[in-house]
Amino acid sequence: MTGGELKTIRESLNLSAQALADLLQASGLLKTNHERTVRRWEDGSRGVPEDVAAFVLGLDCEVEAIVSAGRAVLIGSTSDTPFIRYETAEDWARYHGPGSPYQFRLEAAALARLRRVAMSDNEERMRAVRIVSMIPEYYEEWRFKNGREDDAETRSDWARHKIGLD
Repeated sequence: MTGGELKTIRESLNLSAQALADLLQASGLLKTNHERTVRRWEDGSRGVPEDVAAFVLGLDCEVEAIVSAGRAVLIGSTSDTPFIRYETAEDWARYHGPGSPYQFRLEAAALARLRRVAMSDNEERMRAVRIVSMIPEYYEEWRFKNGREDDAETRSDWARHKIGLD
């Protein structure tokens, strides 16, 4: 993998150089957390290690899997389809449990790709991709008002409510 490829994929994953360094350190692929190391790989002054390239490509495949799942939902839909965007790692973990602190960034990258894929497929389908920001205070207020337990279906219903499909 070239430095330019690394930078392009990193940016498409919605990760800063520091965020990638954090992930690499947490994964044991970078001994010290140095954004500078990532920058050197990207500018070509150092070669990108094979294990780092494989890790970054794995993240990219994870995003593509999210896009594929979203696309399948769109294909079966006859109306606008809401997707929830989590703004922070804390919000994502609150509703999905423990996981990678950068999962919410990967999902945001997947939503951006999903919009582009839908746009290239069909203009009408592009309008069908609706992205709702998860604001926990608003969601929790709606949930309690409607007497609902938190689960994926409730979050989906809330997102549909936010775009006027309830």
